[in-house]
Formats: sequence, structure tokens, C-alpha cells
Amino acid sequence: MKSLRRRPFLGIREKMILCCILSTIITIVFSDLVVYWIYQKDITEKEFFYMEDGNQILSDNIDNLISTIEEKLVAELEYCAVFSYQDDLSNLYVADVMRSLKRLVTLMKMRGTNVKSIYILDQYTCSYFYDTKEELQLEDFKEKTVYQEIRDNYKTMFPRQGSTLWRSFPDNPDEIYLIKHYIHSETTDYKGVVCLTFDKDYFHTLLGEHDFSSIIYDENGYLLYCSEDLRSSLHSEDDSVRDQYLISSTSVGKRGWTLEALVNRSTILARTKSLAGILLIVELVVLIGVIFVIAYLFRGMLGNILALDKSFRDINAGKPVDHIIPRTGDETAYLCHQFNTMYEELTQSVEKMAQDSTLRERAEYNALLAQMNPHFLYNTLESISSMAKLSGQEEIVRAIHMLGYLLRASINGSTQKIPLQEELLYIRYYLELQKLVTGGSRLEWDISIEPGTEQYLVPKLILQPVVENSIIHGLHLIEDDGIIVITSGKKNKCLILEVYDNGEGTRQEEIDRILSEEGQEDSRHDRAHIGIRSIQKRIHILYGPEYGMQMESSPGNGMIVRIILPLEKCEEENA
Repeated sequence: MKSLRRRPFLGIREKMILCCILSTIITIVFSDLVVYWIYQKDITEKEFFYMEDGNQILSDNIDNLISTIEEKLVAELEYCAVFSYQDDLSNLYVADVMRSLKRLVTLMKMRGTNVKSIYILDQYTCSYFYDTKEELQLEDFKEKTVYQEIRDNYKTMFPRQGSTLWRSFPDNPDEIYLIKHYIHSETTDYKGVVCLTFDKDYFHTLLGEHDFSSIIYDENGYLLYCSEDLRSSLHSEDDSVRDQYLISSTSVGKRGWTLEALVNRSTILARTKSLAGILLIVELVVLIGVIFVIAYLFRGMLGNILALDKSFRDINAGKPVDHIIPRTGDETAYLCHQFNTMYEELTQSVEKMAQDSTLRERAEYNALLAQMNPHFLYNTLESISSMAKLSGQEEIVRAIHMLGYLLRASINGSTQKIPLQEELLYIRYYLELQKLVTGGSRLEWDISIEPGTEQYLVPKLILQPVVENSIIHGLHLIEDDGIIVITSGKKNKCLILEVYDNGEGTRQEEIDRILSEEGQEDSRHDRAHIGIRSIQKRIHILYGPEYGMQMESSPGNGMIVRIILPLEKCEEENA
């Protein structure tokens, strides 16, 4: 009974389109937040740096302007001789004092200091007042907090003689007062207290126009001046109001005043609103475009995938499969072509399975026949050896024994690696046979093995082609005293085998050509070196390209063949 296969609520096409759209939206929103945060932070930092620089410059200007006003006041007080009446009280006339006050105010205005009114309290506690608009009298001035402050505290309010204070009081927030403890410059006698009244608009003129609002606190931390737009905020009882502003604070000279520059954070952030609107419009357009592009691209790509899905299901059900025609030229089209090729190869493979099975059985049979011939030759040598032994031919027996040992080693394919001491035994038998063939003293050898290296594994018959090469190519012209030296040693965690002969040698370029895997093997001379190349290839296959053979020679100086192998002990010793 076939199971009922329900169509999923969302297919792969709908899922991929939905995932891409959601990914795009999430990416856009995340990018917006990052860009908005970075832009907002950058604007805030730049605004704060600008405020700090501007506030420092403004602080220096205020200090210079205030110092100039104070110096002008002292100079004009002495020039106008405001307190000269104290030298002869018998000739005191109030009208003369008022004229000197009026003259003082006039001169101050002429020098750019816009004084609104002036009040003095002399050393005899006599009070005099002059208003530039002549709207206020002394009695009106006495109702102000500044008068009470001077009258009650004129002896203690000044930190030292001759000092100057600037004050502002809540009852008249639009006025700033300069209060001077005046002493004569020559006699240093105390003359009285001078209070000049300035309008805050004049103080605003001194500060100049800036992109930020300003607040000045006196040396006691009391408000001295603030910009018009900050007055309502400063009178608010909510302490969090100041958190709405970006504030930079600096000191004004050595007066102990504090000058603050303030910019409303909403003003700074308003600059980012235009950016947010532009980003939103652009991203909506991009999102709509992305949706259309995704739908167009997926229509072809997913069509190829759905065609592959149908073909695989037909194969699984044993139905015939139609050739897939790709709808697009992307990677999915490559998959479709590969599927078509795979299906064709699969069909051909099914047809050839029977043929492959027959050929495999024939190959195994031929391999058994090929292996029979060496075994037959080995068994025949054993029979000849027995017959020679019965006849007393010991040299023939020994030669056949060595040849049989070498033959057994060549046909035994159970292992590719043997201990070095076993490999050297093969070489000794081989050299003995070569000595019998070449005769007499023409060939000698010396095998010097470093203690402890004889148990390390080496590829089987790795030395025989090297020794054969030395005999055939190195010692073939030497009639006597030909020698081959074989050594072993350890260096840098490697087993080093060296084969040296005192033959005729050859050029190093020829040696490099022999070792090259790209060397030609067509000529008879090159075929004699196939064994050398096979050693190099065997070592690379077994251990990697960092191991192998090195050959050094020059004409008339013999040859050194160096075989570099990793240190690998046999399993019996490791156990």
C-alpha cells in the first residue's frame, strides 16, 4: 500500500524566496541601526569638540573683556575724582557728587561700557545713586536685593581690599552688577563701594553670537548669566532637564567662574532625521527590486532543482528518466548536465557489468599462471642444488642457494618494508653472486652499519638497484680494486643510507637528469637507469616528497648515492 504523500504547505521555492526576503529585511534594518548609531555618535562627538574649542575661546574673551571693564572703572574713578569730596566734608554738595557720577557713566559709555546705573556707598556709609535714564531714584534702588547685600555685608563680602565682584540676583534677573571695593591708588585708603548696573543684553553682546547657549556661574557657584533660551529650563525643578543638553564646561581665567556651553541633544539628533528619511525611501525601493530579482532568479534555478528531484524519484521508482534541459546557465545547470551524464554512464555500466565480471575472473587466472613460472624456476634451482651437493660442487651449491634466496625475496609480495639487517643480507648475497660472475678481485665491498640502525624498516630491495648501477656503470671499466662501500646512520630524525663506489663517475647534470621523473626512457642507456628512478618514485609514494635520493658525482671521482628515509622501527621491537 502506497503511503499518501501530502504536498507541504510551503515548497522549496516559496521557502527560499521567503528566507531571502527576510534576510534582506533583517540586513537592511541592522545596517540602518548601525549607520544611524555611527552617524549620531560621530555628529555628537564633532559637536562636542566644536563646543569645547569655542567655549575655551569664549572663556578667554570674557576674561579679557571683564578685566578691561574693571580697569576702565578704576581709571575713570580716579579721573573723575568721584570720592574727592571726602577730603573736605565742609564743602560737600550732593549736586557735585551726582555730576561726578554722571561724568563717570558718560566716560564709561564712551569707552564702550554700557552702564545702566551707578551706586556708591562711601566710607561714611553715605549713599549716592545715578540712573542713566533718570527713571529710578535712590529709594527705588534700595528695594533691590543688591542694595541689601552691599549695605549688610560690605565689610565682609570682599575677599581683599580693592577686589571686584560680579553678581546677579533673582529679583532682577535681567541685570548684572559689578561691585567694586575701591581704595585710592596712591594712599591705598578705603574710599567706599561702587556698584555698576549692566543690562544682560549688554552682557550678551560681550559674549557674541555662537551656535551654542552659554551659562556663567560666579566663584561661589551662583548663576551670573544664562542665555535667554535656557532660563525656563534652569528654573525647572526637574533635575533631568540638564540631561537633555550636551554640556562643555571650562573655567574663566583665575576668577573662579565656570562657563558652560550647552546644545540641546534634540537639535543634534534632528540632523539625523533627514538621513533616516532618505535611507528609508532608498531601502524600500531596494527591497522591492530585490524581491523581483529573487523571484526571477529562483524561477529558473529552482526549476532545475525540481527537475532533478523528479528524476531521482523516477530512478528510485524504476521508471524511465527523461533528459533534463536546464532552464538557466548557473551551477544548477551544471548539476543537470552532470546528472544526464551520470545517468547515461549508469545505463552503460549496467550493460557492462557482466563483461567486467568475466574480465576480472580472467585477470585473476592469468595472474596465477604468471606467478607459477617463478615458483617453478625456484623449485628447479633447489633440485639442481641438491644434485650439485651430491656431486661435491660446494661453490655451485652456494651460488644456487644465494640465487634462490634472492628469487624468493623478489617473488614474496606479502610486505613492502623489511628491517635494514634483512635488506643487507640480500645485498651481501647479490654482491657474492656478482663477484662470482665478474671473478676474482675485481669487486670488493665494505658494509659499515651504525649500531641500532639495523632494526629500522626500509623498502624491500631498495639497495639492490643502486649497487647494480654502481657495478654496471661505475666499475665496468675497472679491472682490479673496485670497491663498494655501504653505510647507515641517523641524522635529524632520518635514516641515512649511503652507497659509494670508486668507479669512473659522471657529470652532475647527467645525474640530475637520471633522477628527474621527466627524463626520457627511450634510449638503451636510459633504460639502464630505470631502477634508480623507480627507487625515487617508491620512496615518494611510501613516505612523501620530503624523502628520497641524492646523488653526487664528478668524472673520475666515483659516485655517492644517499637514500633518506624516516625512522620507522619494526613492529616486533615496538611491541
